[in-house]
Amino acid sequence: MRRGEGVARAVRGDTAVISFGVGDAVAALAVLPLAAREGRPALRVILRARKGGRAPFRLLAPLVLHQGTAHDGDRDSYSPQSNAVLRDGGDLSPLFR
Repeated sequence: MRRGEGVARAVRGDTAVISFGVGDAVAALAVLPLAAREGRPALRVILRARKGGRAPFRLLAPLVLHQGTAHDGDRDSYSPQSNAVLRDGGDLSPLFR
């Protein structure tokens, strides 16, 4: 991850931002929820913040990590997008645009 990015639990957004080390100085904050499967709540988020930035807060569409409704055997069930990131070192930056 680059400076200004981090993964946090999606329990309390304000606590995540403070523990992320940016506190009140953040003006440009984007939150990418990570959902295990389609239709499930996001339990983790990726935060991208820019200290002193002028962009408004953005809550982005979730990145769905797995295909299907449940785990159905001993095999990878990653979505194509998450597989590209996890297995091939793909870039998450386009998701923040």
